[in-house]
Amino acid sequence: MVRGVLAAAAVLLLLYGPARADMVDDCVQSADSDLQIGGCTAAIRSGRWSGVDLVWAYFNRGLAYGDVGEHERALEDFGQVIRLDPTDAGAYYSRGYIHWELTEYRQAIVEFSEAIRLDPAHADAHYGRGHLHWELSEYQQAIADLSEAVRLAPGNADAYYVRGLVYIAVGLNERAIEDLGQSLLLEPGQAEAHASRGIAYRELGAYERALADFDEAVRLAPSAANIYESRGRTYDRLGDQVSAIADFDTALRLDPNGAGTYARRGMAFRSLGKYERAIEDFDEALRLDPGLATAYTNRGLAHHFLEDLDRAMADYHQAIRLDPDDINAHMGLGVAYSTLEDYARSLAFFSKAADIDPTDSTARSGRGFAHIQLGRPEMAIQDFDAALRLNPGDALYHQGRGSAYSALGDQERAIGDFDEAIRLDPEEPAGYVGRGLAYRALCRTEEALQDYDQAMRLDPEDAQALHDRGYAHFALGDYGAAIDDFDRAIQVDPDSASALTGRGAARDRLGGHTAAIADFDQALSLDPDHAPAFEGRGNAHLALGDRESAADDYAQASALDRVERRGPIATAVMRTRFVHFEAQEHAIRPADMFIIDSLAEGYAAESGMQVCVSGSALMAASPDEGADPARLRIEAVADALADRGIPAAALHVSGRLRADVPSDADDAPNGHVEIRLGPFVGCC
Repeated sequence: MVRGVLAAAAVLLLLYGPARADMVDDCVQSADSDLQIGGCTAAIRSGRWSGVDLVWAYFNRGLAYGDVGEHERALEDFGQVIRLDPTDAGAYYSRGYIHWELTEYRQAIVEFSEAIRLDPAHADAHYGRGHLHWELSEYQQAIADLSEAVRLAPGNADAYYVRGLVYIAVGLNERAIEDLGQSLLLEPGQAEAHASRGIAYRELGAYERALADFDEAVRLAPSAANIYESRGRTYDRLGDQVSAIADFDTALRLDPNGAGTYARRGMAFRSLGKYERAIEDFDEALRLDPGLATAYTNRGLAHHFLEDLDRAMADYHQAIRLDPDDINAHMGLGVAYSTLEDYARSLAFFSKAADIDPTDSTARSGRGFAHIQLGRPEMAIQDFDAALRLNPGDALYHQGRGSAYSALGDQERAIGDFDEAIRLDPEEPAGYVGRGLAYRALCRTEEALQDYDQAMRLDPEDAQALHDRGYAHFALGDYGAAIDDFDRAIQVDPDSASALTGRGAARDRLGGHTAAIADFDQALSLDPDHAPAFEGRGNAHLALGDRESAADDYAQASALDRVERRGPIATAVMRTRFVHFEAQEHAIRPADMFIIDSLAEGYAAESGMQVCVSGSALMAASPDEGADPARLRIEAVADALADRGIPAAALHVSGRLRADVPSDADDAPNGHVEIRLGPFVGCC
């Protein structure tokens, strides 16, 4: 084409002389686009140009139109070139470039593809198409085209640079660093290449190298807001929120409309615990960009930390409306609903999060904890197993699986998981508290106390440790120590119905029945469905001789437990139920059977439930001399329960009996029976 152009120029110079020759010269080689357009237009209108020379005139004018932003005229001229020469790959490429500038990416790709079909070695067309595939997040196609562009033109620094960006997008950061380094070798001084390589180093955790690249990028382009923003994110990753905020401040001075930068600064303020300040930044980010879903999510987290669940949940829901795959918003709602004890909804949101990203261990563990609260320990174990495969070194996941094993009654495996959790994070009290609960289930109460003591050394205000140690002291009969722990637990968490119930039970054991009833009343005002409080209050009423109130409380407790079927982990309390009866001559009085019914009916069908009978002879005189009094007592209770429609076969009747008062003792002429119902086999 060069020879044809020169020949046409020579002919025009001869035909038109010096005056018209200036126009030809303008079309051929002017650096001024307007002059070039005028010269080429004159050549085209002369009617003397044809064939390759006319193609050249239209082509050159199309380039000039493109330079001055007259895209439609440029497209018309390149169209004329193609009509005159349908095999001209350069015209297709140039037309694709104009569509690229018009952000008509799909049409640009069509044009570049035709250029490549006509000229497979067209490196610029491969580069252009690869760049657009990157813009459209079509990363594999982008890598293929850019790799071909690099092969055809190994000196193209831009091709290496863009392929480096694609590698960052797909997580191949080592390859990105290689490409960006090659781009910088070919063309030193590229601020954006240094900044992009800094991002790749950051994603690999090589923060010092990342900061070195960002520092060089800032030196080369001190007014580039995006570079300060990227360096700020790196400082944030390092936990240096103060430096991060300084960089975000600079970025916002350079670009006050950076919604994403406001959101990033908000996240840094949130990490510093400055939640109100963070919310201000998220508000501004959303003013600038109301569709920024991550700003809603992060503002929701800030509200969540401020315990403003209503606003937090509203933000999470809005984030999901804008981006249904916002995994953090789903997990935020999972945590929020768990806080509200709506474990079914919590489970649903954690499940959605796990579906969005099956490799997210946090989503799997959140769902595992929800399964525990819903009484599904087997499913919880599956989730914690998955979470631990993804992140084997997370102590929290071992704690969760330990709790699930404990709920299944497999206390040895539970202890193994809590041991590992403690090894991984010996400063976290929760591991000791969980292991203490497993020890208590095995009646290894002294070991449980040691764990609770260690938890308290780590955090003297740990309400759960205080609560559980109180129940351990209770199980050992040290009711005074139990009350002390419950007192402290209530100071830390005044809304703990379970701690109030424990203190009430301990006071009841020490004879403070009226004070105990006050504790049970307060517990029920906090949680009207707290079955153990009804049971404890029933015991206290019975001790005061108010059998009618006791019967009402026992019936309410039984009804609640039949609905909830609470297990030992759900309540986190070792609950043992006591009721004393004075025996008549041959059996429990019929009037007492309503109370037995209320106690036992709700537990008769539950796996692992236990009835322990102890005390002096239930019958004043044995009808069968030489018969085992303990066997007779057990049989009498079982028969009485059967008479009330409670299948005796469903009850685990323990032989661990004690003769608190001999049957012939002077102070117990009628004898007595003590019935204990509890979820822990062997802990009567």
